Amino acid sequence: MTVNHAESVLRMPWAGPLISAAFLALAALPAGAQLQVGLKLESADFIQYEAVNAFVTLVNDTDDLVILGSEKGFTYDTLDFAVKYGKSGEMLTRTGTNAVLGKTRLMPDDKRELLIDISRLYDLSKMGNYIVSVMVDINGKRIESKRVAFDVVSGIELASVRRGLAEEPDTVRKYALRYWSRQRQEYLFLVVEDPETKQSFGVFNLGPFTKVTKPTIEADRTGKVTVVHQLDRGLFVKSVFKATRERVTFVDSSQQNDDGDALTGTRPPEVKLGPGK
Repeated sequence: MTVNHAESVLRMPWAGPLISAAFLALAALPAGAQLQVGLKLESADFIQYEAVNAFVTLVNDTDDLVILGSEKGFTYDTLDFAVKYGKSGEMLTRTGTNAVLGKTRLMPDDKRELLIDISRLYDLSKMGNYIVSVMVDINGKRIESKRVAFDVVSGIELASVRRGLAEEPDTVRKYALRYWSRQRQEYLFLVVEDPETKQSFGVFNLGPFTKVTKPTIEADRTGKVTVVHQLDRGLFVKSVFKATRERVTFVDSSQQNDDGDALTGTRPPEVKLGPGK
């Protein structure tokens, strides 16, 4: 199954509680080791093809400068992940040769938190259970964080639409709205794929929603995709995306009332767009 690197990482103001409530695992340090390695995930479960964001915490309790990563072909001490899949504990191999991170310097007493999308490094497209840990090889010794489990799920589909693109008559996309519960709150996702090849063109977390009013999705031949979902009583969110042959990108988000009138005094969401699936 192929994966397209579309722009599909969406950040909203409500994402903070997810991160703060994420799962934290701090390495049990071997005797004499003074570099602490911690790992937390944004969630305990992820929609298929969603970015699997890991927050890696490094604390340098040594008296020396620690340099990790690589620069201009030279590799310093390394940081990597160990990922196992399913009941068999199959150890996954890297899908590419790129370094996990560039040159990273930690002075004595420095604390650094790194955001790394594990799905960029390993094929996490299979649904099921995974176990991950982060490893640092430094001065000939390996320090490994505690293991953290997570699941990849399909989500529950509420609505979908298929549309071709005017400039690409043979290009058809399926736009599906799926939801999943995280920490007692239901979240809505826009999932975009080629209906024939199942190639993913992005998974967008649209935020919390209530099922009192069924969310709607519209797509036209110009590639404009519009989603409206209910956030709270009398409060709706309208999200707009743009689809091309190569990718799907976020355009705009606004809040509106029952009549579809835009509400004043609202702020646009905090959006982080980057290469996706």
